[in-house]
Amino acid sequence: MAKRRKRGRIRRALGGLVFLGILGGAFWWVLPLVRSTPQGAPTAPKNLVGIAPSPTAATQPAALGSPLRPIESKPSASLAPPPAPASRPTVEAADLPRAQAAWQAGMRALEQNPVEARRLLSEALAKGLAGPDAEQARRKLNELGDRMIFSPVRTPGDPLVAAYTVKAGDTVGKIAAAHNISEELLAQINQLRNKNFVRLNQTLKVVHGPFHAVVDKSQHEMYITLGDVYVRDFRVALGMNGGTPTGKWIVANHLTNPSWVDPRTGKRWHADDPQNPIGEYWIGLQGIEGEAKGQIGFGIHGTIDEASIGQDVSMGCVRLAARDIEMVYKLLVPGKSTVVVKD
Repeated sequence: MAKRRKRGRIRRALGGLVFLGILGGAFWWVLPLVRSTPQGAPTAPKNLVGIAPSPTAATQPAALGSPLRPIESKPSASLAPPPAPASRPTVEAADLPRAQAAWQAGMRALEQNPVEARRLLSEALAKGLAGPDAEQARRKLNELGDRMIFSPVRTPGDPLVAAYTVKAGDTVGKIAAAHNISEELLAQINQLRNKNFVRLNQTLKVVHGPFHAVVDKSQHEMYITLGDVYVRDFRVALGMNGGTPTGKWIVANHLTNPSWVDPRTGKRWHADDPQNPIGEYWIGLQGIEGEAKGQIGFGIHGTIDEASIGQDVSMGCVRLAARDIEMVYKLLVPGKSTVVVKD
């Protein structure tokens, strides 16, 4: 009897050792899998991606920057910020002596070398030129832009424009898209009577886009740039109580003659209504950096109350006078142009 009990204890001990061996082997087999997954990492299949904002939310100016902020969401892949070209304008620290020197040199070069004058005056503004000198520099740059960019004339040596010969299968839309500008701008520059028609071997002036915008909240100004070159400035109205978020936005969409619902009262204005408060053009924005990141529902639009320009009166959007929004609409291209809002 004692021998049987002894043999039973031996068998149970051996069984326990075998069980521990199996359990230990399973642990060391599973451990590499556990180590290969970061703590808290999702276990969903790799082919599942985040859902982009719905087209309705992105394209409709329903809230227009209402104080009731829209649900935040990541920009869709199609609206990722465009790669920065080598000539993308940069924000420089104020360097007033160099700014003044560049301004003086640029003013001297206006008659003999407009390309160099444009570069120097743009540099002066980027370095912090202020006061009456800055106002004069902007006025001269506006004049240079009208002549060198927005007219059919091609200035010798201008790197921002080129001559393009129409090929078989070309359309205004295809040519414009290839140069990151709008077909409306291309048609305007070349004074095309019908933007749906171009002739084979016709020579067009093209601009190397895209254009970008900077909104200076403290000055209520919008500055349009092309590469490092300052092109045009516009007065704007902004959100009350600082309600226009700072940061970087990408142009998400364009709408002409939009309808609109006031989110505060629910009142609706239909397209073609001359009393529509947002005017005839809507440029939808999607936030990608800074305070703007993830924000939707904001945009740039016109107004029927042009006395409001230069004030903080909107629900967060950027307002422009009717003549100015029409121009800006042609300059900023969805998916390509960015808008930086700074204090």
